[in-house]
Amino acid sequence: MRELGRQIEDYCGLLPLVASCQIHDLGIMSPSDLRPAVGRLAMDTKGVGIVALDRPSTRDALTEIVESGIRVVTLLSDVPATLRSAYVGLDNTVAGRTAALLMGRLLDRGSGRGTIAILTGSRSYRGHEEREIGFRFVLSEGFPQPCCRRRRRDQ
Repeated sequence: MRELGRQIEDYCGLLPLVASCQIHDLGIMSPSDLRPAVGRLAMDTKGVGIVALDRPSTRDALTEIVESGIRVVTLLSDVPATLRSAYVGLDNTVAGRTAALLMGRLLDRGSGRGTIAILTGSRSYRGHEEREIGFRFVLSEGFPQPCCRRRRRDQ
């Protein structure tokens, strides 16, 4: 996350229409920490990018930010039930499905069976939950068998 912050600051420094960009690393932030952090924003802030938990108190704080005239972009894990301007990140359900398909290729080819462990950082972030949903969906459908190589026409 720190590297992402550095990259954003470096990129914004190259943009002629961006007067300043400041990344505030709040560490591991609970939804109750968001409101005081918002209170510390500079009065001339035009936009906020945030990685946040999708919780009622988070949605309330993001609504206050938007209603004050500041644009909000959710990063990496969305909070879609807000008036945020955009979400920047993966389609997490598809990412989970892709991970499951790749894991399926590691199973015993003969039986298509094996043991798979799912490790997540936290289900509190919507992105983690969506990836798990995509992964479990593929598990419930069964892993598709790898297709055979196509024969060349001259064989």
